[in-house]
Amino acid sequence: IPLAVGSRWAQTETDNRMEKQVRERLFDKVIRQVPEFFQEYNPGQLANILTQTAVEAQQAFRTLTVDPLLQFSSICVATLLIVDQLRGLPGNQHGNLRVWGVIVGMVVFGVLSVVIVQVKGQRPVDAAQRLVQEQRFTLAGLTDSAVKCPEEIQSMDAEALFSRRYSLGLARLMTLKRSQILTMEFVNSVISLPTQILLTVLYGFVVYKVVHAHAHIELGVFVALAGLVPQLMQQIGR
Repeated sequence: IPLAVGSRWAQTETDNRMEKQVRERLFDKVIRQVPEFFQEYNPGQLANILTQTAVEAQQAFRTLTVDPLLQFSSICVATLLIVDQLRGLPGNQHGNLRVWGVIVGMVVFGVLSVVIVQVKGQRPVDAAQRLVQEQRFTLAGLTDSAVKCPEEIQSMDAEALFSRRYSLGLARLMTLKRSQILTMEFVNSVISLPTQILLTVLYGFVVYKVVHAHAHIELGVFVALAGLVPQLMQQIGR
């Protein structure tokens, strides 16, 4: 529990400092633009970029800088633990080369399969996210216009028109969000498929070694592999 709480606190503190730097620099950059800049771009969209998009940029920055170090450490630990489990198999006490061959094959298969799936699946995910973001910008611009110019809207009796446009925009946003969730779930399901394949192959390898050596094995080996293989593949897939 203390380790989990400390890890969460460290992650939150790091995220807060990075987000503060990103938002301060972005705000300073925008505030120094010429007047034509603010006439060219919708104020609602600029406000959305300075708030929500800045947070997303911070998360992307952390993914590119801090996360790879943690992922590499997790891959090393998971690999060593899997090797330790396979070394303890009956008739395999002196088969270190074979064990390392299995692990290397696992990593190569994992990297290739994840890269292929992500390359194919990233395009529809990005497209779905882009559509959702663009629709949010559209709604932000419409809301900003309605809030800043209520007298003009009321003088033209355009309340119903704005309400209908906003309602249609919300309906389209909900539809795009549903499509985004379904797309991401499908891609995530496909990404998890190599993990299940590797786990099945490892289980088959363990059973083969046990049957070939006419020995028995503890159930804990299967439990350990069931936890370590997804951990290894999760870090490879990030």
